[in-house]
Amino acid sequence: MIDIRNNYGPLNQAIYENAEFAELLVKAESDEGGLTAVEQVRLGAWITQLANQWQAMETAHENGMIPRETFDLIFDDQRRFVVSYPGLRPLMRNLIDLYPSLSDSASVASLVKLLQNYPD
Repeated sequence: MIDIRNNYGPLNQAIYENAEFAELLVKAESDEGGLTAVEQVRLGAWITQLANQWQAMETAHENGMIPRETFDLIFDDQRRFVVSYPGLRPLMRNLIDLYPSLSDSASVASLVKLLQNYPD
């Protein structure tokens, strides 16, 4: 469980140690689509890393390595990003489209459901 939680460190570190990246997230708080192509690539890679973390948590839960409470953090995390950063929604949809083999996972199903509340 400690390893699963520690995997969030680099995700958060990208924000608090890199003002430029933090500015990208501030920009993503808008849903006006003002992200440049390079910004979309950077944030898309970061979202992929988030999705990998969610998949790791799901796998760990399925294998009895983490409790339900830790697994449920996935859904809180997803809700936070979908609600707080409208500019990330198209990138999240793109991630879902690019990885159809993950469509059976609970974390992807949750993300799909969340995004349905925000048609762009």
